[in-house]
Amino acid sequence: MPSETHDENYQQLLQLIDTLPEKNGLIIRAHLDGFTYQEIAEMTDMTEGAVAMRISRIKKQLKEMYENEKR
Repeated sequence: MPSETHDENYQQLLQLIDTLPEKNGLIIRAHLDGFTYQEIAEMTDMTEGAVAMRISRIKKQLKEMYENEKR
């Protein structure tokens, strides 16, 4: 059973994802749901390399957003 803090952090992450542009939200949700880069690329009409780069940038953006909220 997840801890209360884990649940709160997860809910906060979902809220932050909801603020992303639609395509970025789709990409990161698919990634979190376990889709491969190839599958995400097919869903979004992007290359696997572009998906990998986008996921990396989204993770960085979400981390910065999370840290800014904690201040």
